[in-house]
Amino acid sequence: MKLPRHALAGFLIVAPLSICAGEPAWQEVILRARQLQQAANYGEAESILARSVNTSPDEYSRARALTALGSVYQDVGRFADAERSYRRAMDASQETIEPISGLASLYYETGLYAKAEKLTRQCLARMEHDKSVDPLVLAQQLGNLAALYQSERKYSPAEELHLRALDLFERKGGNDTPEHAFVLHNLATLRLAMGKPEQAAASAERAVAIWEATLGASHPVYAQGLADLALVNARLGRSAEAEELWNRSLSILERTLGPTHPTYGRLLRVYADSLARSNRKADAKRFRQRTESILSPQYTVDYRELRRR
Repeated sequence: MKLPRHALAGFLIVAPLSICAGEPAWQEVILRARQLQQAANYGEAESILARSVNTSPDEYSRARALTALGSVYQDVGRFADAERSYRRAMDASQETIEPISGLASLYYETGLYAKAEKLTRQCLARMEHDKSVDPLVLAQQLGNLAALYQSERKYSPAEELHLRALDLFERKGGNDTPEHAFVLHNLATLRLAMGKPEQAAASAERAVAIWEATLGASHPVYAQGLADLALVNARLGRSAEAEELWNRSLSILERTLGPTHPTYGRLLRVYADSLARSNRKADAKRFRQRTESILSPQYTVDYRELRRR
């Protein structure tokens, strides 16, 4: 799950929901790299994926390694490098939608919604012609299209797609998985934007509970879920509960990812905006200054070049 710069709703890169023991060696390398990436060890993740790209046994495995490499670049704000990796993966193999979904997530994160929607619809169109497609992967893509609609303030179709995705998760064995929680989380942010904080609270609380059970209470995704729940509580007038959730969320991210990580910086900006809405102007200004010191080095010419295309 990637946290966009403007909101808490996110976009999920489609990938196999699990990699089992006994899989090919190249696939185990990708799993290892994803674990390093989640632990914010980006340098080592990049290193082993770059080697994997050069030693892949076929074009399919090479495409998978390039997609994983693109995700690492995206996490650290190297957006042009991420775009190149995703496009190289798309050129290498037409057998997987992972690089298409990855590129869509990149365009979503950088606010290029028309490009992101085109690619997401391309993924969905391919799935419609593939009877063997995993319904849980389809659910993820429906959730991604819903996130796009949500960012464009197309709330009614976004809500319909979120509910379709949730129905697939619950009917096809994906209930209470991290991916299922991801869609619940986005539905919560949508309903909050629609002025339905009570409904948002139910979805947000369930998402947080699932992430705590599946990922653990020190995971960055869980921390982002706590922040989402803090926003809901603030809207409901529960200021003390909201502040406690923010403190827990930011503490987890600072401890696990570090105080200069872009995800921490982006969440800190959302917190600053929340403080401003509570008329805590001085605190909001202080946290915005911290945010700028974290994010300014991340989005240099690399980001602006991508936006100009």
